[in-house]
Amino acid sequence: GFIVTPTPAFGTLDAPSEEATMAARKAFAAFETRNLPEAETQFSTAIAAWRQLDAGIYPTKRAELNDLLIARARVCVDSKRFVPALADLDEAIGSMALDGKRPDGRAAYFEFADAYVQRGLAHEGLAGRPEQRPAEISADSEWQRAVEDYDEALSLWGPGGKG
Repeated sequence: GFIVTPTPAFGTLDAPSEEATMAARKAFAAFETRNLPEAETQFSTAIAAWRQLDAGIYPTKRAELNDLLIARARVCVDSKRFVPALADLDEAIGSMALDGKRPDGRAAYFEFADAYVQRGLAHEGLAGRPEQRPAEISADSEWQRAVEDYDEALSLWGPGGKG
């Protein structure tokens, strides 16, 4: 006979559920209208769903997860919540490092360079927010990290910003 397996709440192993897709749409709409708490909640729901997908087998889903992480990080930066923004950006950059650079060193896609810009903004934010920064990390160190990320973004975009 058949073995019936239930469909996961987050969708199948290769596609998010309609609810997860709707959460992503709602998140982007909330961000566009500057409803940052709602945007973060909806991005978190969508990210949880995309994490359930096998990103190693379905690279498009990995790219979509990275887009969601970068978008939630933007919400966090705009909300002046820099530590969670850095966590999302570090994860996205780490994932995109697999295929984010062309042989000439430029970005293979815009999101890779943009993630460095966003992470630079988060480091800038931490430089000015000692209450969010770990005690052992100075403001100067955060500024230096921001500059390094901006430099990397410029390098990825290449001459004339054409990336």
